[in-house]
Amino acid sequence: MAKTVNVILMRGLLGERYSRGMDRLGARIAKIPGVDYVSVEDYASWRSVRDRVAAWRDPTIIGGHSFGANASTVIAKALRGRAEIPLIVSVDPSPYWSFFLWQFGPSRVSHNVGRVVNFFQPHGVIGRQRLEPAPGSAAEIENIVVEESSHVTIDDHVELVHDPAVEAVTKVIDS
Repeated sequence: MAKTVNVILMRGLLGERYSRGMDRLGARIAKIPGVDYVSVEDYASWRSVRDRVAAWRDPTIIGGHSFGANASTVIAKALRGRAEIPLIVSVDPSPYWSFFLWQFGPSRVSHNVGRVVNFFQPHGVIGRQRLEPAPGSAAEIENIVVEESSHVTIDDHVELVHDPAVEAVTKVIDS
């Protein structure tokens, strides 16, 4: 039996200009049967996102591009014991901004996350980050290299990022 999910995606720094792919991905996800709510927000709203997710009954999928991807792992960690996150869709997390989110070192996936699909480009100054499980986490983590991109274009890739992300959301609903 299919379930109903909520989805929150977050843009990165200067997201109104450089993370617009999150808006297009959110619009596609909103059309999936079983998706009850979709919101695309700025990464700086991570505290209000955390509080909303903690209050909801439906499972919530979170994700984002750049700093928004970092924020998704911080939100999941903050929700340990309060909410299960069936899926994080991470698009080229930043290696530089995690410390502003009280997270040092690589983004680690907490034990309340079921699966992570992390798309990253392997070159350039920003991005390039693989995600890994935190101690005690059994999260299934899929780190996917997207060669044909840069940090500012990776979130726009339909075939290499959007299509697999939509498939991952659909699997959560169908499970």
